[in-house]
Amino acid sequence: MGTSDPLKIDKGWVRYIGILTGIALVVLVFALYILPRRAGFIVGAFAALMVAIGGARFIFDGSTIISMSLDGWRRTWFQVAIALAVPVGFVLILASCADAVPLATLWRMLTPWLLIPLGIIAWVSWYFGGHLNRDHPFRGFLIAATVLGVLCFLWSAGMVSESDYEGEDSSFFFDPEKARVAKETGEYVWRFALYVTTAYLGLLFRLKLRSPPIK
Repeated sequence: MGTSDPLKIDKGWVRYIGILTGIALVVLVFALYILPRRAGFIVGAFAALMVAIGGARFIFDGSTIISMSLDGWRRTWFQVAIALAVPVGFVLILASCADAVPLATLWRMLTPWLLIPLGIIAWVSWYFGGHLNRDHPFRGFLIAATVLGVLCFLWSAGMVSESDYEGEDSSFFFDPEKARVAKETGEYVWRFALYVTTAYLGLLFRLKLRSPPIK
């Protein structure tokens, strides 16, 4: 996303995505509570995927349209609010999937090995922070929170990758034991909180260095 090009968003398309997301939500509820278990699982999986993709796009473009309609401190506070609301939403989703979120889990995670993912996230965020739109930088924060939130959700469900001996091919599968441990410890609630905080700080510091305050 260029920093000097004006943002062009088709409001009709955003409205269309919103309608599709709403329909997908209705289908998801229907699949979970009315359809037989097997059929409900299949239909519900497709509906959930549509809700995730369509909902994310609707929030992203819809919030951009709102931001473009505001100015001054109203725009600033709106961007801050939406940039914080998305990670809070992911925290609530991850916490709802866990049996508990004990503080002891966080203490066990605070090892030197944690610096590796945090360092990678910080570097990537610092790099992309140099490409944020000057008037609507919150879009980059939403992307970071969504990517990290989806990854942590999949990891909490037990997703792991496996490569062959030559390292030329890899596959993904869900490990029930890994999912059980994640559910019992609430590990990925804390991981997401640490990861997204690091990403936000990297984006924010880079933004402050290259951009004047939003007027």
